[in-house]
Amino acid sequence: MEKLKLNDHRRYPRVKVQWPGVIKYRDHVINVTAVDISVQGIMAVSSFKVKPNQHVMLILNCDFNEKKAVIYAKTRVKQIRVSHFKYNLILAFEEISPKFRDLISDFISANLQADYLPN
Repeated sequence: MEKLKLNDHRRYPRVKVQWPGVIKYRDHVINVTAVDISVQGIMAVSSFKVKPNQHVMLILNCDFNEKKAVIYAKTRVKQIRVSHFKYNLILAFEEISPKFRDLISDFISANLQADYLPN
């Protein structure tokens, strides 16, 4: 897994992941792959464009350092970026259980600490 760069000083740090999932948008179920995650949301790759400011239900199969979980969250599409015939969807968590938010926070902290440890 590719780690977050040490010089990345975001308010909410992100960790790169490759987690499959789906979003439910209107009458559609769209396959997505989460490519990075923070406690505020995810960036997901999709072959289907979703309009900004839409509310979508996210179902994501996660692997938190050998702990597997399925996250269910209500999200809002904050931004869309076109990249190589795919769409990068920036999804902000609007409703997510505290348990899942804690799992995400612990996962990010563990991955960031691993970056600072000497090899």
